Amino acid sequence: MKRFITCVAICAVLAAGCMAAPPPAAQPVAPTAAPLTVAPPTVAAQPDLLKAANAFMSALNRRDVEAAMAMFTDDAEYRAAHVGVGKAQVRTIIEHLDGTRLRLLWSDCVQSGQEVSCNVFGRDDAMAVYGTPGVRFNPYTFSFKDGKIQKIMGTADGPEWAANSASSKECIAWLTANRADEWKKVTDEKGVLIRNAQTAPEIIRLIREYGKAND
Repeated sequence: MKRFITCVAICAVLAAGCMAAPPPAAQPVAPTAAPLTVAPPTVAAQPDLLKAANAFMSALNRRDVEAAMAMFTDDAEYRAAHVGVGKAQVRTIIEHLDGTRLRLLWSDCVQSGQEVSCNVFGRDDAMAVYGTPGVRFNPYTFSFKDGKIQKIMGTADGPEWAANSASSKECIAWLTANRADEWKKVTDEKGVLIRNAQTAPEIIRLIREYGKAND
């Protein structure tokens, strides 16, 4: 009996040894690090210069001198029939254009870098008296600096300029002969028009006198 028990015990031990050992516990997998990404460089928003050019010409048409002047840099230049260098001189020109009731029509505006070029047709009250349909600038170019107008350059284009010049000479000759004292008040010692906010309405008044006399 004792031998039987011993045999059973040995068999039990052998059987236990033959049983498959449990698999080792799974080790947690370390998370894979996400690849580093480089943020794209921040690009500063570019000003809408076409909108700025339109806003300037609209200000002239509605006779808002202050709105127009606020769009210029301190070192601004204006070179379109009249010439002014520096903001003070540019203001004198803009005030003169306002006094002559200049109206602008513009089309085909395109932006290239810091410049905007348009096809611009302008007509003031003097041209209305002369019967001139207006004069064209093509191109009429705005150069911008930090979103403000640094320079306006207008290139005369078309036969209207010659017609307007001829009418202007006839008018000046008549005024010199028939309104000499009044004409001297709006011209310098060389007979050149003094163009500013004060003289512009008087110049237009005298030109209308010429128009009435020559209807």
